[in-house]
Amino acid sequence: MSNVVFTGTPIRVSANAVLRTLPGNLIGVLVNSTTSGTITLYDEVSATGTAFVAAIAPAAGAFVRIPASFAKGLYFTKTNTIDCTFFVSD
Repeated sequence: MSNVVFTGTPIRVSANAVLRTLPGNLIGVLVNSTTSGTITLYDEVSATGTAFVAAIAPAAGAFVRIPASFAKGLYFTKTNTIDCTFFVSD
């Protein structure tokens, strides 16, 4: 079995935001801090359509692997307080 290395560009956010406006790949998210925060992700450049990750609530200090591709862009929304770093690649 070979080792697979996933690398990507870090994008740190603490408010709703467009993370990327082009197609790409999501590797995962590192939660820097949270107060009952949740993460929702859309394959869009706004919070429209169907979320492909809906309201997950990761713990502070956790890295959550989310191996997914997006075709239109990547948009992040949150509830409560959450500061996180997403890792994306082409």
